[in-house]
Amino acid sequence: SGDNPSEKLLEITYPFLAHIDFYQLREGNFQNLTTGYAVNFSNRPYKNRLFVLPISLPAHSISQIYLRIQTPNALMIPARLWDKTAFHDYEYIDNSIQFLYFGIAIAMILYNFFLFGILRDIGYLWYVLFSIFSVFTILFYTGQASAFFSWLDSFQAMNVGVNAATALMFVFFL
Repeated sequence: SGDNPSEKLLEITYPFLAHIDFYQLREGNFQNLTTGYAVNFSNRPYKNRLFVLPISLPAHSISQIYLRIQTPNALMIPARLWDKTAFHDYEYIDNSIQFLYFGIAIAMILYNFFLFGILRDIGYLWYVLFSIFSVFTILFYTGQASAFFSWLDSFQAMNVGVNAATALMFVFFL
């Protein structure tokens, strides 16, 4: 109902949704955007680890928005509507925290690998392998894997990768 047009971003924070079709009715026509983990990362409307859909709202207007979601996984739709500026601030902090975590994890992996090389204690090797697959598991569960492995078929990478990484993480843990 504002006097100025508004740009918003709809963020869906569950990375295990295969197909998300977004429809916005504007002036009798539907604007359609498609995303989801089955859609290649380079074809997403907004490049983010989660699913972000841009929404344009003209001044003094009513907009109808529809979502059609298909997935073989649990159907959870945690959605947030963001002001564009607020989302960019949040995204910067979120990415910084993600990079900090992965940086620390890589440092731990390298440190323990060098300990294994020096001490020849097999326990360090098991810990290194556990840590590597823990990082891969978290990459998949946070949605980062779709960006890091965008050269792979996203659908196969998510379906096989998350299960394989989690299983191998537990194997090396045990």
